[in-house]
Amino acid sequence: MPANAWVYSPTSWYPLLTNRIGIIDRVGGVYSDSSYMRPAWPGSDRIEPGVEHYGSHMPVWSWEDPEVGEYVFKTGRTTGTTLGRVDEVRDAWHDEHGIILEDQFFVSGYAQSGDRGAPVYQVEVIHYPIPNGWQPPDPGFALLWGVLWGGIETEDVFVFSSVRQVMADLDVWPLPGPF
Repeated sequence: MPANAWVYSPTSWYPLLTNRIGIIDRVGGVYSDSSYMRPAWPGSDRIEPGVEHYGSHMPVWSWEDPEVGEYVFKTGRTTGTTLGRVDEVRDAWHDEHGIILEDQFFVSGYAQSGDRGAPVYQVEVIHYPIPNGWQPPDPGFALLWGVLWGGIETEDVFVFSSVRQVMADLDVWPLPGPF
């Protein structure tokens, strides 16, 4: 989406009504397929931070750059949460924008076109001392690794830009966790 375009979210009455949730402020395209949205309302009460992971809301603790061979999760609108493995890092042609994005991450994993913009992350488990057998209901958190932007559906491969690339393109920094 271009800068100054409105971003909409469906309501429970979709497709009859939609909510304007923000406006695109900046668009990447040198190192990542990304954009920064300014919320359409003051404050951030309507946005819950974190990622949906197998139906539970998981806090994002921080961000990292992935390495080849590591496993990643993505939670997309179309295919939900799936697991894949980072196979290689190389430049990639972006058909829609007609540009080459440098050092993109290619993952053997399942995604479809509606998953574009999905968070790509690793799940970490916090090992608490368990007093009296008590264990927290969700002892995990996510390390955000990037944003999914494309793929080859026939080969079960998806491509994402790292958080570092998004930060370079948009001049933004994630807040320290937990979010």
